[in-house]
Amino acid sequence: MSRCRETGAQKTLRPNRELANVIEAAKSLNLQRDREMDGGENLCEKHQEPVKLFCQDDKRLICMLEKKFSEFTQKNPSIKELLEKFQDFLEFEFPLTTQMTLDPETANAGLYLSEDCKLVRWEDCEQDLPSNPRRFTFDPCVLGSRGFMSGCHHWDVEVHREGFWGIGVAKESVPRDRVLFLNPDVGVWALCHNQNGYMAMTSPDPTPLTLHIVPKRIRICLDYEEGRVVFFDAESKERIFAFPPASFQGERVFPFFVVIFDAQLKLLP
Repeated sequence: MSRCRETGAQKTLRPNRELANVIEAAKSLNLQRDREMDGGENLCEKHQEPVKLFCQDDKRLICMLEKKFSEFTQKNPSIKELLEKFQDFLEFEFPLTTQMTLDPETANAGLYLSEDCKLVRWEDCEQDLPSNPRRFTFDPCVLGSRGFMSGCHHWDVEVHREGFWGIGVAKESVPRDRVLFLNPDVGVWALCHNQNGYMAMTSPDPTPLTLHIVPKRIRICLDYEEGRVVFFDAESKERIFAFPPASFQGERVFPFFVVIFDAQLKLLP
């Protein structure tokens, strides 16, 4: 099997300082949902004190931790703006990055994987690979090495060179032996790039995206229970696109990659 070997060192990227401060503030505040105790009294889970205030806007009981935080953000609009801007990213920031490689048993014969199965590129000359029902035999696709049936997960992909590429998640049942239409109706939630730019592969038609900064490192976030698939620029922390909530119907979901022509995709770290 032909392989390409990676060269060069991965440059360490520091997160946005303002966002890092917000993340630390959110961690220290550790706001949690209220829960109802056996005795019927609503208690703040953090402080174990009665929740006596009622928020008219949210129609729910809140504790004095929460009231002071609301007052703080009202007095500090810049903090409130940052929290609102990055609220989706903060939600997915706390779980550890999921360690991931590419699964060579699923790779189309036109795709060449690096020795560590972290980078994938396409060549016009196909390899002579063993046949198996898991391999994509028509489209230049490959799946990640791990599938998920629960939990929140995220992984980063670095984009190299121009060309057509797509990244996202796919159900285990997606067809491998014929043209794969990239949309949620067939079990694929993907962000793609081609000669026309970037698009989210929504159904029934793709959604064109206008990006202020061309992302070189993209974070894919999956919340299985909530049916959420969200893409971020992993450097600026800006949200690129969020698919509407879906149901994976108890089926295993895998990281999904498609690449052709000059593009290359690299899993990080």
